[in-house]
Amino acid sequence: GQPFDPHYKINSAVSNIICSIIFGNRFDYHDNCFQELLHSLAETLLLIGSFWGQLYNAFPWIMRWLPGPFRKIFRHWEKLQYFVKGELAKHKEDLDQSEAGDYIDCYLKEIEKVGG
Repeated sequence: GQPFDPHYKINSAVSNIICSIIFGNRFDYHDNCFQELLHSLAETLLLIGSFWGQLYNAFPWIMRWLPGPFRKIFRHWEKLQYFVKGELAKHKEDLDQSEAGDYIDCYLKEIEKVGG
């Protein structure tokens, strides 16, 4: 056999398990939205650990005004927030009080229970 890089398949499989627990559904490995989220998360982790990311962590009040590749972190974060807010909205519409399908359902029920 030929050598290959298992990173893509392992990353997709683990991410799908997490999505299954949190969102109650899996994504097709070739789903564009899923792949874009995985790419954004991977790039964000690389940027956070980079020189620029460390500078931002040390001096956020200065770095806020400077251009640089670390700015992508914020764009990726907004994409992730948009996705999660969409999932929350879908779950709120379809929430079945008699059964907990996934983590988000449990979260929403707990919020209702404490009066949030």
